Amino acid sequence: MSRRYILFAVSLFVNAMGIAFITKALLGTSPITSVTYVLSMFTPLTIGQWTIVLNLLFDDSAESVPCVAL
Repeated sequence: MSRRYILFAVSLFVNAMGIAFITKALLGTSPITSVTYVLSMFTPLTIGQWTIVLNLLFDDSAESVPCVAL
């Protein structure tokens, strides 16, 4: 597996954890995370899991951004 996909998976996990922590702290949700919040209320998946699923389905930035060596 290439480094690019590993970094993408790690960033999805960090993003999902951040959204879940902000919601658990009762700081509210942004308009973009309200979709995952509502979905988590009616399904067995959590906010973080929905964030990962929707990002994998709709995020095409991993394919369109050129890989830059650090």
